[in-house]
Amino acid sequence: MNDGDGSCCTDAGAPARENPPGLSELVTRVEQPALLRRMLEALPSARVEPMLGAPLPDPEPLKKLTTRSSDDGTIALIDAWACVCDVLGFYGERILNEGYLATAREPRSLLELARGLGYEPSPGVAATTLLAFTVDPNAPNGSVDVPIGLLIGSIPAQGAAPQTFETVESITALSAWNELSAANTRRQHLVNGASVIWLEGTSTRLVKGDAIALIGQEVDPPPGTSGTSSDERWDFRFVVKVELDTTRGVTRVELDRGLGDDHTAPPDKQPSVLVFRRRAALFGVNAADPTFMSFRDGVTRSNWVESVLVDGQSREEWKHFDLSEDAAVKRGEIDLDREYEGILNGSFVVLQSGLQIELYKVKHATPRRRRDFGQASKCTRIALDKNSRLAGENLTVFDRRATTVYIESELLELAEAPWTDTVAGRLLELDRLVPSLQPGRRVVVSGLNQSGAPLVHESAVRSCSVAAADATRVQSRSLLELDTPLPEPLSRSTLRIAGNVVLATHGSSIDEALGHGDAATPNPSMRLRQAPLTWVPTDNAEGREATLRVRINGLSWQRTESLFDAGPNDRAYQLQTDLDGTTTVTFGDGIHGARLPNGIENVRVGYRKGIGIGGEVPAGSLSLLQQRPAGLRGVTNPRAAEGAAEPENIEEIRQNASLRVLTLDRLVSLQDYEDFARAFAGVGKAQALDLWDGKRAFVNLTVGSASGHAFSSDSEVLRRLGLAVSHFADPVHIAMIASFRESRFGVSLALLAEPDRDKDDLIVRVRSAIETAFSFSKRAFGQGVTDAEVIAVVQSVPGVVATNLDQLFRVGSTPAPATRLDAAAARWSGGAPEQAELLLSDPTAIQIRWIDS
Repeated sequence: MNDGDGSCCTDAGAPARENPPGLSELVTRVEQPALLRRMLEALPSARVEPMLGAPLPDPEPLKKLTTRSSDDGTIALIDAWACVCDVLGFYGERILNEGYLATAREPRSLLELARGLGYEPSPGVAATTLLAFTVDPNAPNGSVDVPIGLLIGSIPAQGAAPQTFETVESITALSAWNELSAANTRRQHLVNGASVIWLEGTSTRLVKGDAIALIGQEVDPPPGTSGTSSDERWDFRFVVKVELDTTRGVTRVELDRGLGDDHTAPPDKQPSVLVFRRRAALFGVNAADPTFMSFRDGVTRSNWVESVLVDGQSREEWKHFDLSEDAAVKRGEIDLDREYEGILNGSFVVLQSGLQIELYKVKHATPRRRRDFGQASKCTRIALDKNSRLAGENLTVFDRRATTVYIESELLELAEAPWTDTVAGRLLELDRLVPSLQPGRRVVVSGLNQSGAPLVHESAVRSCSVAAADATRVQSRSLLELDTPLPEPLSRSTLRIAGNVVLATHGSSIDEALGHGDAATPNPSMRLRQAPLTWVPTDNAEGREATLRVRINGLSWQRTESLFDAGPNDRAYQLQTDLDGTTTVTFGDGIHGARLPNGIENVRVGYRKGIGIGGEVPAGSLSLLQQRPAGLRGVTNPRAAEGAAEPENIEEIRQNASLRVLTLDRLVSLQDYEDFARAFAGVGKAQALDLWDGKRAFVNLTVGSASGHAFSSDSEVLRRLGLAVSHFADPVHIAMIASFRESRFGVSLALLAEPDRDKDDLIVRVRSAIETAFSFSKRAFGQGVTDAEVIAVVQSVPGVVATNLDQLFRVGSTPAPATRLDAAAARWSGGAPEQAELLLSDPTAIQIRWIDS
């Protein structure tokens, strides 16, 4: 039976025959009421076709059927048939929807549609991290060989599952490389104005008021050095404060005034410090004033006393009392006021009288008895070294009564001063000499930046050498040059370098017999017994590579993306992963890929099990050595594992299946770069923009991880993505890849709830709605937030009657009324690209109050 135009499934209220593009569901079904109505309307014009061409007495017998009662047998039959057509239409519509990526709902449909496009849904990718090993110094030769496949377990956080990682590199670890520090001291530069010096040791016996002199080779050259000319590069100072640093074993000394002056700089060549343990006076300091003396009768006063001019006034003084008339001084000798036993040959003395200060070197000191100036007593005669550059200089200018002589000098060694500058760039001077790290060896540099935030940077050694001797250091040290500079300056005292570092990925190894080879069976398929198979980051177009190793009769077989591309003798296999994580290995048929050779359990595989975001364990959690080579003391991960991705879900398959077709592994347009990055394993979000640096345009690619986090600057995923982009992109284009900058915003709002609503439950649902709507998966790079968006999200929560948004603010800034918060797009700034900003909600900054109804 049919209507006049040959259709029984049309109605004025039925769906259109053609669906416009962009729909999430195709609609073709006509429901039973509309079908029944159309059938009943077509009854008067319906014709009955004869069977086998036999004529009918009445070809239109239904014209006489005038009843429309539902209890009539014919009408009931038509009603039942409408139900049948409705059911058939429903399944036809579902089958039709399953034929398109945008409308399919069944996982198997999406999986097969994606494979029809040459796209194998991502099975996920394993997290990657760096492990720093600690070697026992008592190990033989202080070294341990760390092999590939060493298993390390995590200490899980509360509610988390333990994870296993495996090393993918082998190294020889040395105890000397366990933890290296940057040099935090350097040779003291005695510059003008410096009022603090550092001395070696903590037993210098210095106290406040002690006199010290700083000298160098300028005034005390080594033996055999020619020249006796005067050189004033020395300083005499008094100690005002002494502090002991027992940690470093040094003494900090504060001086009464800064070194040097307007005319003379402090010593520079091998400076050292002299402390003078005693003070003395010149012979005659205690001589009586002749003005108040009377001489015996018959003694001529003029033979002993003479008139001298002192400060413009004439007075009596002993003859030859002035040093310029002293015969000993003329010979380069001075007599002290009494005997002193601690003056050593080669030591130094300082004479001070008012502002006049001079330093002299002692040739030898001898005790003697002197009778002069009305007194007779024992004294110490010091012969000054005439070969010294200080020999006898200005000796006669001193006043015998007013001069203090600083004696019994003791040499103190200058220590290295604290080095407090931040560390930046590629060159790192270590605090000691270490065995040379080979070029290419991984190292991890950690420390605090200038704002006090921790930073962990992975790099490789470019060179490791002995730092060249110069004025900045006393002892030999190693100079480490990195392949990549530190991303920002680090505090020198907190900087640590781990030298026993290897790459590790999530998963543990399994070895099993997969099955029997049968040359008579084309395209045999075998399933791995354990799931999920671990896939690790690589630089191919997919961004991942399976850890599966297949050996048949001892020969290795290689994975191919499609057996269609394999030749008849190629030992190749193809992998397919179902949505439940099961991995199937398919071999060739002798035309596309070689057939399996006959054998009993001759197909053996080795692979690793473990994948997904659960492997992104925090820093410091990987510390359980499940295998412990002798001499290996411990292990840790200096930073959190990253780069993991879960197997693609239905919506991700729907979104990504066409990306490989769109790019065809060739990157030309900005959209190509963006699509390629989005399809790369471990990347969850990407944005490509064309930037101009003032000279030329380049492609700026901002990406985020599949787990919703920013990548570290030296992430393994970013490195692999960069290699892949450079391989598939137009070489004319310059591409710069970096992670996004994360920013957070908060809101303060008031709610009016429906009567009898559970307010605590409503607050939870409002918070969840805001967090979901402004989460990583929902927001785009450079996308701002408006107050209208927030209000719309809150109003969509069942139970909310009204919303009043009090504040919309950035976290970390002073809350202020705002109707819009902008997020910065990628741009060129300050001679470098500035990555795009991702503005997300901060769950801790959502403040909710109630409006009284």
